[in-house]
Amino acid sequence: MATIVYPANNLSISNFAVRNGNNVFNGDQTINGSLFISNDLEISGRTIFKVGQVSKTNIQTSNYEISYETDYYVSFSGSNLTATLPPPNVCEGSMFVVKNKHTSKLHITSSNGYIDGKISAELDVRYNSYTFISDGIEWNII
Repeated sequence: MATIVYPANNLSISNFAVRNGNNVFNGDQTINGSLFISNDLEISGRTIFKVGQVSKTNIQTSNYEISYETDYYVSFSGSNLTATLPPPNVCEGSMFVVKNKHTSKLHITSSNGYIDGKISAELDVRYNSYTFISDGIEWNII
């Protein structure tokens, strides 16, 4: 898994491989200055950056299983819905934002995992959101 560290004016990426046309960069890389991405950026099969799009917005009105491959921000606007996060062990380091836009509770579970040591979490206030990050063992609310 790639590790990305970015102090001011210095980006360091460890244990990664990047293909740019016919060029492949492997191992540890340090970038001093700007990093320009002209095409989609994909890490381990997941699109991290899509040209012309900061992140995909997914609006749901029914129960929904959040997709590791395509989702980042998922907004729920239906009554008494359940959002299911993917298994934390298959998306270590991934982040998802889940927002409740309805007046009823949004129930959040994890497929084969825990959320801050519990089986589930709830968003019971309209327009509140949680940001989840996987440590490879469970989902953490940050």
